[in-house]
Amino acid sequence: MPAIENFVEIEHVYAQTLGKGLRTLAVAAVNSGDGCSTLAYALARRHSASGRQTLLVDMNLFRPSADIRFQLPRAAWSLDNGSSHSAIAEAGQNMQVLTATLNSSIGFRDTGLIRKVIQDWESQVDAIVFDTSPLKAVNHQNIPAELICAASQACILIVKSGATTEADLEHACHKLKSHDARILGAVMNDIENPGLAAELKREINRLARRFPNFAARLRRWIQSSRFLNMPL
Repeated sequence: MPAIENFVEIEHVYAQTLGKGLRTLAVAAVNSGDGCSTLAYALARRHSASGRQTLLVDMNLFRPSADIRFQLPRAAWSLDNGSSHSAIAEAGQNMQVLTATLNSSIGFRDTGLIRKVIQDWESQVDAIVFDTSPLKAVNHQNIPAELICAASQACILIVKSGATTEADLEHACHKLKSHDARILGAVMNDIENPGLAAELKREINRLARRFPNFAARLRRWIQSSRFLNMPL
């Protein structure tokens, strides 16, 4: 199976973000499980593959994933004492990773301090990609996603088909804009939406009781159709 950063969809998102010269990009989502971490990882990998030094920073304390994905330890690094530098690890050619901190100090809610540390990181790499906590996950242990998005040059918002409601999306956009975050656009996550072939098979099941042979022939035809089985 090809690496996710090689997918055509990732290439399109990359071309509109890091491929255009952005040096800091935050990936945000309304809810946990919307695909934020996967997209942040794929974009960071894609940028590093172009020969540019890339830093992936896991700011998702709600559900951290970089430590598991890269099999790296987590440390209690902070923004105000330079400890983040020692926590940054190499994760392949042109790729560095800063796993989610074990420290949820008040400093992570200081926009000025966040921007200052980002500038420091920028002096060491070509681009930084942030994986953020869900915008709806509000508690004292999370690093607010809207602050990371506001401190970055731009952010992109993931919308999960069939899961993200219109009200939630409006609330997320309002929260980001109220912190002066620059929203480049939205990425639709259709992974849980059934494809055309699956929908047709579901409808054919209604015919199966009265016309079993005809339904079976239709299923075989749908199964053999490359067009109907193309990924969304």
